[in-house]
Amino acid sequence: MPFFRLVFLILIMSVPNMNIISVGAGSYTTDLPPDQQAPQTTIYRSEALADRPMPTNDWWSALAWRKPGNGALFAHPLALSAQPGGLGVSYPNVPFIATNGDEYRFRYFEEFYVGVDSLNSTPVVADFSDWTVTADWDNGKLRATMGHGLPYVYFTTTGGEVEMTFRLATTLVPDGTGSVVAEGRPFGIFAPEGTEWTVEGNTIRAPFPAGGYFSIAVLPDTSPETFAEFRAHAFAFVTGGRVEWQYDEAASSVTTTFTADVQVMEGTEDQPFMALYRHQWLHTDAINTAYTYSSARGEMRVLRGNSFSTTMTYPGVLPYLPAVAVTPEVETSINRMARFNDALRLNLPGPNGEMDTYWTGKGLGRVAMLAPVADQLGNAEARDAFVETLKTTLENWLSVADDGTLPHFYYDANWGALIGYPAASFGYQTSLNDHHFHHGYFVMAAAIVALYDPAWAEQWGGMIDLLIRDANSPNANDPLFPRLRGFDPYAGHSWASGANEGNDGANQESSSEAMNFAAALILWGAATGNTDIRDLGVYLYTTEAIAIDQYWFDVDDAVFPEGYEPPAAGIVWSNGADYTTWWTEDPEAIHAINFLPITPASLYLGRNADYVRRNLDYLTAGANGIDSFGDIIQSYHGLIDPAAALTALGGSYQPEWGETQAHTLQWLGVLRQYGQVDPTVTADTPHYAVFTRDGQRTYIAYNYGGDIREVTFSDGVTLTVEPHSLAVR
Repeated sequence: MPFFRLVFLILIMSVPNMNIISVGAGSYTTDLPPDQQAPQTTIYRSEALADRPMPTNDWWSALAWRKPGNGALFAHPLALSAQPGGLGVSYPNVPFIATNGDEYRFRYFEEFYVGVDSLNSTPVVADFSDWTVTADWDNGKLRATMGHGLPYVYFTTTGGEVEMTFRLATTLVPDGTGSVVAEGRPFGIFAPEGTEWTVEGNTIRAPFPAGGYFSIAVLPDTSPETFAEFRAHAFAFVTGGRVEWQYDEAASSVTTTFTADVQVMEGTEDQPFMALYRHQWLHTDAINTAYTYSSARGEMRVLRGNSFSTTMTYPGVLPYLPAVAVTPEVETSINRMARFNDALRLNLPGPNGEMDTYWTGKGLGRVAMLAPVADQLGNAEARDAFVETLKTTLENWLSVADDGTLPHFYYDANWGALIGYPAASFGYQTSLNDHHFHHGYFVMAAAIVALYDPAWAEQWGGMIDLLIRDANSPNANDPLFPRLRGFDPYAGHSWASGANEGNDGANQESSSEAMNFAAALILWGAATGNTDIRDLGVYLYTTEAIAIDQYWFDVDDAVFPEGYEPPAAGIVWSNGADYTTWWTEDPEAIHAINFLPITPASLYLGRNADYVRRNLDYLTAGANGIDSFGDIIQSYHGLIDPAAALTALGGSYQPEWGETQAHTLQWLGVLRQYGQVDPTVTADTPHYAVFTRDGQRTYIAYNYGGDIREVTFSDGVTLTVEPHSLAVR
């Protein structure tokens, strides 16, 4: 089946002066709603890119936005700064640690500057790929291609005098082959043989003809042998890169292949060097050199070649957890929520009455988790009420009202973005922040509806697919949206910031809400029979979970630099991490924002029980009791000690805005009955979980298909699962 269902787009003229596009039963508009904000009009890109949807939320996005204060682009191991006069270059390999130990930064410090003929033009994006970007000054007077994992920056010029100036005293020595050694500094400058460099103190200059080219590299060490080897590979120019993924259902694994496009500028050497992040080199056998670099993501290891693959274990995602012994508290909570359901239906606001995509999404998520609980309690009336709430609320957002009133979605053709209005939270509409967070809740709610009403999913699925494509289209040739807007395939995780304002690069706070988006794709794709969507979700979920373990949690104690005290990060930046949130310094919030929302897909958090204990020990030692996010934190606690978590939770507390008492008690009840997550066993279905308690394993699987399925687990256990059913053994 093609990735997205074929839909007919019809221009509707029922609303005066509005262009409305019909998508199945839903619709969106191409006119900005009155009195609403949109992203900035100016995009700093070449004319050749004018018809391509513009990537945002990437490590280099600041280049396209150029908001005030935007500066460094953290490619790793290099950091770059594209300025009107040329490109600043830095190798930030020593961390700054805040005095209280709750922040670290590998900050950009310009070590030298590359320009040509006194440039003074604003650089623009001239090309991009899955992990590279090309900046252009003055229509090719200078072009620079840089990317994740590239020790080199590759330059071309239409001709002129190239100048490089080092900020610190540096001895620059032409080696007689056209290249230059920066003695005492880990940099090499590589130009064609015959290039005549003039050295004046910390500055070198050389004339280049039209069609000229050169590269610079940060070297792993300053030995002559390393310089010579990097010179030998300096003209295998990386011009782009692409990622491909493959989900092996039988092995429950995801293989991701990274291939750099290479243009040989001279000679016969066609293999560049590529530096791999920790989450990559832990899952590949491709490393073939002893070279390493330091970075904000820990040690990078170097591959000689233009391609490598990683293979990671997919841990499984269930649409809901099995029923456990019904408690009066669960039943009472379900009935209470059902009684108030009518009031919730069209009005799922935030705690202060917010009616935007994020807080509506949180409300949808809250109700979505209740429907399966009610169903398993045999309370069909409550289940149907919750499903109806989801449908009505989704329909209200996924179509433009006859009179054009809000809410609805607007497509911004300039950036290639689908934006829901009213949109008031977190720069979602102005900087295109957090689209995977917001849209993930909508997709998850639709996936739950699809369990109980497949016909609704068929009617409204076109708009859900558009929300997915906006946040993370897998198609490089998507006419409406950039490829993988929110997900950085080389970094292995999502970025929430769309424009990267400031000098620390990209950032993401709630890694768990990124996981919610990925899980929603798995369930929506399975429910609608679209294996391409499902497999995209499997790729995102598997990769991001491993990156979270390394860069948000540092489960191996190998990424956070010495002096950074917490065992977790609240916000990860391109150049470091902070133990904080965007709205508070409260420790409970710092931890909880990387746990919520609690769903069956949250079981990935329990794969490392020792780390869960370390995380909680730090939190409880630093907090004077848990007085906020108690249900979220105790749900996390339940991954290692559900009985203690239930006791600590108590019976009287205020649920987190996206959570309910019924769902929390069901979650903890399942963990109390079945034990801890067992990550050592996989299954030949995308929808499984394994628990261990007192040495006994419990096996769970869901069957989305219309025929009986026998699921085989990696330890040889089999489980027969009826169609559209959950089975437990």
